[in-house]
Amino acid sequence: MLFLSINGWINGLSSLFIIILGWSLGIHFILSSRRQKSKLLRYFGFLMVFYSNTYISYVTDFFSLLLTDKNPWGLWTYTIFSEVDLLTCLTTWMWVSPMIYVAALIGAEFTFPQKKNYIKIMFLITVILYEIFLFLDYGNNLTEIPEVNPGDLADAWFTFGSPIFIIGIIWGVLLFMFNGVGIILRSLQAKGLIRKKLLIIAFGFILLILIISVFEGLTTPGPFLILNRSLMIFSWVLLYYGIKPQKEKRREKKAPSKEVAKFASYMLGKPKAIDDVENVNASNVELEKKLLVFMSYATKDVDTFKIHDIAKRLMEFSEIENVLYWEEYMEDNIFEYMDENLDKCDAMILFCSEHARDSIPVKKEWTAAEALSKPIIPVFYNPHHIPALLSSRLGIQFDFYDLERNVQELRSLILKKVGGLTE
Repeated sequence: MLFLSINGWINGLSSLFIIILGWSLGIHFILSSRRQKSKLLRYFGFLMVFYSNTYISYVTDFFSLLLTDKNPWGLWTYTIFSEVDLLTCLTTWMWVSPMIYVAALIGAEFTFPQKKNYIKIMFLITVILYEIFLFLDYGNNLTEIPEVNPGDLADAWFTFGSPIFIIGIIWGVLLFMFNGVGIILRSLQAKGLIRKKLLIIAFGFILLILIISVFEGLTTPGPFLILNRSLMIFSWVLLYYGIKPQKEKRREKKAPSKEVAKFASYMLGKPKAIDDVENVNASNVELEKKLLVFMSYATKDVDTFKIHDIAKRLMEFSEIENVLYWEEYMEDNIFEYMDENLDKCDAMILFCSEHARDSIPVKKEWTAAEALSKPIIPVFYNPHHIPALLSSRLGIQFDFYDLERNVQELRSLILKKVGGLTE
């Protein structure tokens, strides 16, 4: 009679705990994403579910040994059309690729939101190739890990040099860049609570996807097993506290101190708690003509402030005829472009940043607009970047992950200022 070894008990019980915890957290995040209308939170939920599913073979093998003293799900004997091998692929290894894909979507949302569709396609191709190689030639792509003691659970890993091994290396490098280094670099652009949260998420991903997955696959069950599983659960704790919304605290009106509310908007798409700009109906504002809007920004901030997307979205409103910005007319000299168009415009949107603060053309644009008494709307993520002469102007704090909110606030402010409702 084959009894479970100590490693078998540790492996089986910890795998069962991981599945229960993963599904619990996953369902919690998915349901929360529906209430919060957050795509990012939904991705996290599916990541937890897919990751926990990769431990199904350990749990089934654990109960099989416990009840029947056999390893029906194991990869101990390879035959090219073995039902046992196929069932193992279906229950465990098929979940690796969707787990990696969802992790890549999260990394893309944080690091390259403008290029995320290209990243989706790139990873989708590798996911399809992985599944094809896995199911058509699993005997050559997976290698059994010999049992250390009688009663250990069956285990396997990618065969060195096999197609899915190469795909796994590519995934590891890309996820390290997106979900590790990329999110850390993104955190350096933020401050306070957002920076703290992003760093927690980055290190959680480094543990979960890269370090622990490698150790889990390359080490045999033994003393390292408890450490591996403990670190993996700790990484989930990091991710949970990294993305968990915190209760909003009412504070006096001061943009930099609204960290909790800003984080909720940054991560979950929730409306910020700062004083919302009242939505203005165009029919309530007297406009003599359709409006021309001039956008002033540093060229290095084109992607940061999503200039193209904002301009395109603003022009969809019937009261706005056109949105002018220099990059659209790069054949012109920027100063000639400013002279020719600034006087025609009804309002200026000034995107404030360190780059804009040091830009001579930007300074000339907003000072010229000020001299012409044009309404100026500062858009900022750090209020210290707003020129001192404009610090009292009504503007918006830019929301990196809620483009529609930015656009709606800009439209309302443009209508208010041009319609003479406020300054």
